[in-house]
Amino acid sequence: MSVMRICIIAGGHLPIPPTGWGGIEGLVWNYKCELEAQGHEVLVINTLLDNDLNRCDPALFSSVIKTVNDWNPGFVHLQYDHYADMMPYIAAPRAMTSHYPYLDYPNKRKNFEWIFHKFAKNHSYVFPLSDRNSDHFKSSGVNESLLWTWVAGVHSENFKFTEDPKKNEKTICLGKIEPRKRQAYLQQLDENIDFAGPLVDGRFNRDNSSYLGEWPKERVCHDLTEYANLILFSEGEAAPAVTLEALVAGCGLVVSNEATANLDTSLPFIDVVDLSISPTELKETIRKNRIISIENRKEIRRYGIEMFDIKKCVSRYVDKIIELCEKTNVVLSGDQT
Repeated sequence: MSVMRICIIAGGHLPIPPTGWGGIEGLVWNYKCELEAQGHEVLVINTLLDNDLNRCDPALFSSVIKTVNDWNPGFVHLQYDHYADMMPYIAAPRAMTSHYPYLDYPNKRKNFEWIFHKFAKNHSYVFPLSDRNSDHFKSSGVNESLLWTWVAGVHSENFKFTEDPKKNEKTICLGKIEPRKRQAYLQQLDENIDFAGPLVDGRFNRDNSSYLGEWPKERVCHDLTEYANLILFSEGEAAPAVTLEALVAGCGLVVSNEATANLDTSLPFIDVVDLSISPTELKETIRKNRIISIENRKEIRRYGIEMFDIKKCVSRYVDKIIELCEKTNVVLSGDQT
């Protein structure tokens, strides 16, 4: 086995491990833990380099580059778009991933087009979070040989599973409550939907009994399986972990087109809806999906584990890194047996 030294660079805006909600931070922490469990060495750098204007502090910028190179990693993976300029100064083979939720939707990107030009110009590998992301990078000038779709996965063993959920007539909407995810609209449907997550949308009624507050991760892992299904009716998502978590917990999915990353949408327990769907049609879709999902609990969980268990995803990730290092004639760090 090749033992890799892998450096992961995050944005520094939230702690790692996250103390509450934090999708990117949770992903980085999960990968650090699983990579180490598989015998690799991992350095996580989570230094805040940019101010409110997204301009990096030059001294900190140089310091992070020095820290990375001094550690002599076999591979470096950047998880924050705004730090892309540092990548040409990293000595090791390197990859970048964008978590921007509107990456696939040009009319929603506003002033974010620069990411494609920056990623295309600096000749690092790009690990998009979905095939759809990959297509957009390819069309924006990133060489296809530098692209690899990275399906990050989730810790399936952490999620409780039951075939007989206590809330089999209810749906859960789990995640930060914000305008992009349209929970305020869903709440008005009055369709047996519970909501859990930090609240940042003033239109959402926090006093409604459907709002369950901000769940700690332990409760997500324990209680998610008690629902028939999960809904994510979002205007933009990169590759939402919550859909994968729902699957390994045995819950079916009702998702917007924008939230389908890496899902097999031909499966009977995954319903895809357009954001323009009428309230009546959406409610009917949710109800039908509940019934199908209850009937297919084992199959849902089996699919989730087979496709998205983090052990498998990390193994594929390491195999790809080794392949890329060998392509660039880099001697792998660590012991080889």
